Amino acid sequence: MQNETLSISKAMVPCKGNLTSFVRLQRTSDESLKTTIQNHEEEFLSFAMQQPIQLKSNSLISPLFQNSHDTLTLPAQCYAVDFNEDFATITLLQ
Repeated sequence: MQNETLSISKAMVPCKGNLTSFVRLQRTSDESLKTTIQNHEEEFLSFAMQQPIQLKSNSLISPLFQNSHDTLTLPAQCYAVDFNEDFATITLLQ
């Protein structure tokens, strides 16, 4: 059994930086950023993982069962998000 969860921080603070790489995700006009990212999870993670990541793995193995829990943490980054009716452009600021 495999269970995956994508959590997005609700913290939004102004930050300054130079625009670097970006990803453009298709969306509908009434769709939230969280929903857009969840609908394009693989594409967003591929974009976000261009930066250093942290992977924590815990495993418990016994004769009766095996349990493994992996946590992938993306470092806190500043992103600029621009919405259009058809897509959201997420740009990394550095």
